[in-house]
Amino acid sequence: NVNGNMLVSGNVLASTFTGNGAGLTNIQPFIIQTNFIIGRIYTNWYGCGITVVGKVVNTVAAVAGSSDISLMAICSPTVGGWTNDSAIQSIITSIAMTYTNTLTLFVPTNSPYCFTNLSVGAGNSAAVIGGQIKYP
Repeated sequence: NVNGNMLVSGNVLASTFTGNGAGLTNIQPFIIQTNFIIGRIYTNWYGCGITVVGKVVNTVAAVAGSSDISLMAICSPTVGGWTNDSAIQSIITSIAMTYTNTLTLFVPTNSPYCFTNLSVGAGNSAAVIGGQIKYP
């Protein structure tokens, strides 16, 4: 059941759905510009599958490790989920650099999703600098 209000980080979209979403056939196409927060778990309460897009920045320093960020959706405990990743390896002789990439992932109805920073090494980091939620 999907009951209550849904909130989206960045722009706030407030809507109320009642039921399981199966009868929602007149969902209009939409794009929501937003700023995702790394580590926050979001849930797709829109009553339809959505595409999540995040512009990410990987920063590497002259250290052993990696700059790594993932966008993950969990469909169900039995099915598992999907992960999309942006990563750069670094070594002690690496030149400190910044790379920009875009991560995109389809998220089914009622599924949680999140961005996770998996960077390793002092000075290596990853961040989300903007994003969108889209349907269809």
